Amino acid sequence: MKIKHILLLAAALLTGCAATGDDYIKGSRPSQTAHPTLGTLSTVESDLLGPDSDGNGVRDEVDAGIRARFAAAGTQSAAARFAQSLSKAMIAGQRGQAPSAEQKMQFSAYAACLDSLAPGASQEVRTLTTRTSARAAALERWTTLAGSLSAPAEPCSVK
Repeated sequence: MKIKHILLLAAALLTGCAATGDDYIKGSRPSQTAHPTLGTLSTVESDLLGPDSDGNGVRDEVDAGIRARFAAAGTQSAAARFAQSLSKAMIAGQRGQAPSAEQKMQFSAYAACLDSLAPGASQEVRTLTTRTSARAAALERWTTLAGSLSAPAEPCSVK
């Protein structure tokens, strides 16, 4: 008799857990998520971005790489700003969205600013950001849609 009660109780508990409708129980993910910096992202776009615990639009591993590589606060700030612009470009590339003239100019300005503080740094940050073939392909799509990118003539300012 005790075994029947235990089995009945166990079945009731398991049924109650399954009826909650929580995504982690079902094993599914929402099709879109709201990112504090980048806006609404699809599952594929969230996967491209990867872990971003501080919500700044830069993968955690890239943030760590920037802190390890660049000692000066101004250079770290410029590198983070460029990394965020790379994330935005990757996501736009994944969506097949061509950048506006303003977006192209901003991307080029951030890269040029970073390189003026640490020559070759924009390529280092780009390499950190595009370590997987999916991220590299998304950025390449955006670059193709962007066409030519030119460096701005104005000096950079880092906050």
